[in-house]
Amino acid sequence: MARYFGGVLGGATRSMAIIIKEDGSVIGQSKGKGLNPWQVSFDTCVEKIKQLVDMAKQEAGLQISHPLESLGISASGCEQDAAQKRIKNDLSTRYPDLSLSYYINTDIFGPIAFTFQGGGGIVLISGTGSCCELFDAHNVSIHRCGGWGHMLGDEGSAYWIAHRSIKLVYDFDDGMKQLPDGMSIDVLRSKVIKFFNIKHRYDVLNHLYLDFSKSKIASFCAVLAEVAGRTADPVVCQLFYDAGEQLGRHIMAIIPYVSSVRAERATWRHYSCIIRRISF
Repeated sequence: MARYFGGVLGGATRSMAIIIKEDGSVIGQSKGKGLNPWQVSFDTCVEKIKQLVDMAKQEAGLQISHPLESLGISASGCEQDAAQKRIKNDLSTRYPDLSLSYYINTDIFGPIAFTFQGGGGIVLISGTGSCCELFDAHNVSIHRCGGWGHMLGDEGSAYWIAHRSIKLVYDFDDGMKQLPDGMSIDVLRSKVIKFFNIKHRYDVLNHLYLDFSKSKIASFCAVLAEVAGRTADPVVCQLFYDAGEQLGRHIMAIIPYVSSVRAERATWRHYSCIIRRISF
């Protein structure tokens, strides 16, 4: 009997699953929303994995009741052993026909396994959130920087850029900050108002508190990227310059743990000054 294997890649905003035959050919795929268990809950995460795999099985022409030989899951929020075991146990208990075995790890491990097949390397993620991690030749984590979510980090991520853009508009309108002469916040303000449908300045509180969605706020980054590319508005562009600096700081935090590389702190300080053209 032919054997089939599955893989699930889950970020904070989007996820996907594939089914492959033992010869390595992809025969089924599916896509869904984010499944970080710390955002959607562990129960919902498990349900979403089940739904993704079932949809991929259907596209592959397999019976839902036909268990996969194994299922690899590389998902945001699955760094801890306890979280991995909980998801594995829930899948095995609640959906015994899903797969015969499981391998679960964080979404930062997937790129390492795919790109550096000999083992080892640095992964820098800048999606909805951000994280950077160094693995040795045996794929063992040596050091991690970031990945603490929007309450403690996510610097340089889509969420960080979008959230910061909103705060800039409100800081300038409140009089907390000023722009250099000849510059205007008008372009950024108009995009914030339109995207979040703000009719009164207090309306933003619904998005940030009552109806908070990290992925919804992060998706505003795509609008900002389009504005930066089309108009080169200096205020919007500065948001991306600053994000690049933050991502660079992630790498600099990792470099001292790479035995053959030493961080050039003075060089980094000089580079930081070059890219920071505007001080918010």
